[in-house]
Amino acid sequence: MPLSQNTLTAVVVLFLVALFASRMVKGKSRQTAEGLVFPTKLAFTVLRFVALPAYYGVFFYFNWQRSGRISAPFTAIFVVLMLFLVSQLPGTIVLTTNGIEQRFWFLRKKTIQYPEVMAIQRTQAGRALTVLGDNRVRITHTPNHSDQAGFLKSLEERTGKRAA
Repeated sequence: MPLSQNTLTAVVVLFLVALFASRMVKGKSRQTAEGLVFPTKLAFTVLRFVALPAYYGVFFYFNWQRSGRISAPFTAIFVVLMLFLVSQLPGTIVLTTNGIEQRFWFLRKKTIQYPEVMAIQRTQAGRALTVLGDNRVRITHTPNHSDQAGFLKSLEERTGKRAA
């Protein structure tokens, strides 16, 4: 059953709507034994791991319909793109008793002790917060993380610094 141009348009529109809707969801932080955790929003995670591969799957489908097979270069580009997207996921931020940690799946974890915090900056037109440490580490709470207001309040209480 071939997909029509209308179906492709609907898929693209639904993907873009979901992408922008994920920015409007606040998300929740949670208290754990390690500290206050600010994970990525569920909507953002679902978009990365379900909707985005499905979106690219539509293009695989059209390529298969046109040629009767899926080419190796097309598959390689898809795999490299998915690996790149996974490596770019924002890490989970944890406010521990001693400092701020940002943990990633495939990268080293970043840590700034509270006394080492030099500044808290608003970036991306106020949509993100970047914490700068005197150890040259930057931890960024993006719009894809949960509970930005709670993060800022907790961070200001623990460091005594205000966001600029």
